[in-house]
Amino acid sequence: MKIFELGEKLLEGVFYTEIIRKPSFKYCHSVFKENFYNLILPTGSLDWESINQIINDEIRVGRGVSLYIPEGKMDIYIKDLSTHGYIKDLDDLYVFSEIKEANVLPDFNFVPVTKSNFNNFVEASAYCFPDFPNNTEYCQFCFDLPDKDQDKINYNMLLIEGEQIAAFGSVLVSQELKLAFLHNMGTLPRFRRKGYFVALTNYLTKLSANHGAMIIYANVEDGGTSH
Repeated sequence: MKIFELGEKLLEGVFYTEIIRKPSFKYCHSVFKENFYNLILPTGSLDWESINQIINDEIRVGRGVSLYIPEGKMDIYIKDLSTHGYIKDLDDLYVFSEIKEANVLPDFNFVPVTKSNFNNFVEASAYCFPDFPNNTEYCQFCFDLPDKDQDKINYNMLLIEGEQIAAFGSVLVSQELKLAFLHNMGTLPRFRRKGYFVALTNYLTKLSANHGAMIIYANVEDGGTSH
C-alpha cells in the first residue's frame, strides 16, 4: 500500500473528521478550515458537478478546499484543471523510512509539552513558521491529541538546551497500522545545523517504535527548507 493511502488511515478520525468517498474522487475533510488541509483527491474522471458542490458548501462556512493530484497523474488532469481555472500551487513530498534502531544520544534533554510550557511551544512554532496561518490552533490541536484515540497516540516533545527550546516536534503513532507520522517539527535558528533536529527525530522515532510502529513518514513541501 502506498504511504499516502496508509497515512490516510492514520489521519482519519484525527486530522480528518471524515473522508467522503465518491465514485471519481475522495474528499478528506479536515478539522482545520484552511484549503491546504481539506483535500479532494481524484480517483477517476473529474466529476465537476460534485466537486463544485463540495467546494461551494465549504466556502459558505468559511472553509477552503484544494485539489490534490497524485504524483504521475498531473498530465492526466492538467488540461481539465486549467479549463476550470486551476493553477498549480505547490508540491508535497512524502518521505518515509522503515524503523530499525534509532540512535538516541544521551546528552540531549527531551521534555514533553505540558500546560506549563505550552505557551513556549506555541512561541517556538510561530518563530520557526511565521507565515503559517494557524500556529496556535495547530499546537493546541497537537496538545489535545493524546486523549483522542486509544490506538492512535500523539507525542509532543521539546528538545531543551540550557533553559531554551532548541527544537520541537510531534509524532502521531498507530500500533494497529504500525505507522508513525512526524509533524509540526522545527528548530530555532541559533540551534540549526548542529544536530538537534536529527536528535529529536531519532527520539520521536524511538517513541514510535516503542508503540509498535515499523514505518515513520513526514509530509514536506518539495524544495522547501527543512528546519
